[in-house]
Amino acid sequence: MPVRNKRLIILFCILSTVTLFVVLSSVIFSVSTVTAHGLNIDVNSESGKQISKSILDNQSINGRNIFFLNDGRIKAQIHDNVPYVQVINIERKFPDRVSINFVALHNYFLVNRFDRYYLLRFDGKITGVFDQRPQGNFIELVGGNFRQGSDFKVNEFLFDQIQSQFLALVSTALGTIGLEGAASAAFFEFINLDTSIVYLGLRAGGLVRIPNASDFGISLRAAVSLVLQQTLSTGQIITAMDNSVWHGFDENYQQIRLGKGTADS
Repeated sequence: MPVRNKRLIILFCILSTVTLFVVLSSVIFSVSTVTAHGLNIDVNSESGKQISKSILDNQSINGRNIFFLNDGRIKAQIHDNVPYVQVINIERKFPDRVSINFVALHNYFLVNRFDRYYLLRFDGKITGVFDQRPQGNFIELVGGNFRQGSDFKVNEFLFDQIQSQFLALVSTALGTIGLEGAASAAFFEFINLDTSIVYLGLRAGGLVRIPNASDFGISLRAAVSLVLQQTLSTGQIITAMDNSVWHGFDENYQQIRLGKGTADS
């Protein structure tokens, strides 16, 4: 057999093998099942089902080759359309299954502005816009520095950058003492941001008053820890800081010194 014919046969075999591999891989490794798995939420609960459905409705993985999925693009698509979740990773389960692993971001805050209600996540980004007040407990925000404009949409920031960073600081401080999501909204009714003194209204009644200073996070953790301790033991419900000293007030509004305003109070 001539050398040229042998080369043609070898080339034909290689091309046939490559073609067969492409065809088989397009079928075998084509994604047929996509699931959403919440790391901090029960996906079988009513809210968990709704969040999972929102994620699955806003992904374009089905039918694609599992080897060529673009994780960054998938995450960006979901985050743009479902701002109240954060995708942790895209888990491949060969040959044809994919799991989107996510955490639900807590909707901490609610703002009523221009006859509309804005639901905000931990960093002040809008996760929902409503004509009527949504059901549930949220920490209502009063005052603050808004961005210019009146028609804000989901995934935008309602407040300016400094105010948004401050809200993220509040959320972080609450998280360090176990008050996240529903727990924080069950504890606080509102936050007044209008002055240099931040007022946090308690659902049980009374206020926590804290200067909006550089150590706000530490002060907030100390204040809430004291409020939790004092209200459970003595019914004291109002706490304020004056010259780095926390003062509580009993049910008769008699002032009592509680201790220094530090994280170790």
